[in-house]
Amino acid sequence: MALFEDLTLGAVTSTVLSGVRVVVAAPLVLQVDGAVVRPVVRLAAQGGILAYYATAALVTTVGTELDKMVADVWAQTTSTPVPDSASRLMCSEGMAA
Repeated sequence: MALFEDLTLGAVTSTVLSGVRVVVAAPLVLQVDGAVVRPVVRLAAQGGILAYYATAALVTTVGTELDKMVADVWAQTTSTPVPDSASRLMCSEGMAA
């Protein structure tokens, strides 16, 4: 950097020339970056949206299936009488009723 400053007559001139280079090169670089980066960002956003909807559908399906399983177990539990031997196993003699 010192060589560049020596050739351009000091720090102020080199800073100005650096700014001019950025201003001149920016439209060229941004057009290329925009042509490449925009489709990539757009594809990433679409992938994120699709992943969100797939996850939402999965959670809804799992919730529905879990509700069905709980309802089935509840129906079987309330409709099946507990045999006397099983009720004695559930209540141990050491526990107070």
